[in-house]
Amino acid sequence: MTEIEQRSPRSPDTVRVYLPHHAAHDLDAVAKISRQVLDRLGCPGCTSGFDIRFIELRDFAVDPDSLDVREIPGAPRY
Repeated sequence: MTEIEQRSPRSPDTVRVYLPHHAAHDLDAVAKISRQVLDRLGCPGCTSGFDIRFIELRDFAVDPDSLDVREIPGAPRY
């Protein structure tokens, strides 16, 4: 769990959006992602009271056969 998540408990209106590193630091990508999230929440013009939290992915897994590294979306943080 991140420090921010520890300080502010999750409410039913909290929405977490897990971003890969390259998207988290690209304003155009974040805007595109935000539009898609708002569409899925049913209100494309505003957040409608949702607490939307953008979380940069920093957890990885290694495929044991290929040794390819991939991000793990939504992995718990301790």
